[in-house]
Order: sequence, then C-alpha cells, then structure tokens
Amino acid sequence: MNDVLDVSNIISSFKAVSTNAQQMIPSNPISAIAAGVSNLGTSGFNVWNNHIMAKVAIPLAGMNLAGAGVAAAGNIVGTILHDWHERKMQVINNKHQERLQKEQNRHNEAVLKEQHRHEEYMISEQRKVLEKILEVSLAAYNKKAELLMAQMNCIQSTYQQELRLINENISFLEHEKVKIKDNMELYAEFSHDIRERYKTKNELARAYNEAHVNLTAAIKCLELEKAFDNNIQQSTAQLKILGDK
Repeated sequence: MNDVLDVSNIISSFKAVSTNAQQMIPSNPISAIAAGVSNLGTSGFNVWNNHIMAKVAIPLAGMNLAGAGVAAAGNIVGTILHDWHERKMQVINNKHQERLQKEQNRHNEAVLKEQHRHEEYMISEQRKVLEKILEVSLAAYNKKAELLMAQMNCIQSTYQQELRLINENISFLEHEKVKIKDNMELYAEFSHDIRERYKTKNELARAYNEAHVNLTAAIKCLELEKAFDNNIQQSTAQLKILGDK
C-alpha cells in the first residue's frame, strides 16, 4: 500500500509541474502581430518593425520561460525521485536488517542450545567420573574393613574354641592326676603336663588379646582414614555441587 501511495504522489507532482510550465508559455503570439498590422498607417514601419521584433521575441521569451519551467520541473522531479528512491532503499535496508537480525537471533539461540547441551553432557560425564571415584574409594575401604572384621571374627572363634579344648584337657588331666597320686612318677608327669597346658593357655590369651587390640585399632584408624580421605571428601562435595541427576 505504501508503494502505491508513493507512485500516486509522483504522478500528481508531474501534473503540477506540467501545469506550471504551460502557464509560462504565451497562449497566442499571432494575435499580437495582427494588432500591430491594424495600426500600420500611423507609424507603419516602426510599428511593423516592433511587431516583427515582437514576433520573434515573444516565441523566444516563451521558449526561455518554457526552458526555465522544464528545468525547474526537472529539479522537482529529481528531488521527488531521489526522496522516493531513498525511502524505498530505506525500506529495503530495514527489511534486510530485520532478516539479518532474525537470522542472528536464530543463530544465537542455536549456539546457546548447543552450549547448554554440551554443558549438561560435561556435567553428566563429570558426575559419572566422580561417582566412579567415590565408588572405587569406598569399595577399597569396605574391602579393608571386611577383611579386618573377618580376621577379628576368626581369631575370636578360634580363641574360644582353643580355650575350650585347653580347659577341657586341663580338667581331664587334673581328674586323672587324682587317681594316680600314689604313683609319684606319673603324678609328676601329669603335673608337668597341666602346667604346660596353663602356660599354653596364657600364651594363647596374650596372643589373642594382642591381635584383638591391633585389629580394633586398625578398624578405628581405617574409619578415620575413610572420613578424611581426599578422594571421598572431594568427590562427595563435587557431587553435592552438581546436584541430582
């Protein structure tokens, strides 16, 4: 619609210029010559000469006026065309800039989406690495703890079983020693065996207590080491920062 209005304005301007040019041209230079001939008797030659000059001068003046009108019209038309061209070029340039801006916006949006997708992917991969580090670190400590607890259970079970057997053997020897109290040689042997059993029992108790203390200390140290392990602490902290999946 704007293009149609612009063209109609140009046509109107053309018509106005044409009208102005026509008004500058004499309508009938011949009538002026005829009026000069009717007065030829009084001063025929001068009048005739004047009209002859007028005959020549009027068309020349008309031509000069017409030329000036055409030049002025040309300037007006040139200005109108220039302004119209500038407006058209501005409209075209604006549309071009809008298309470029839309393309740039779509490009920026695509870049942001790709960056967001890449960041999510990197965060996901980083989370997997941290989870694996945490899993391996915890598994290592759990294996150590399981081994220490298995050893603890083993020595406790073994100690209880051996202690029971030694006590049973001591009880048997003491019971048998009463029967042979009249036989000094056998009595002395039984007494020696009983003392050896007690000695063994004490040695077993010392060994068990030492092992129990060391295993208990190792378990405590392992718990402290796990609590202050850099891999576990850093992985746990980083996973909290990354948040849930």
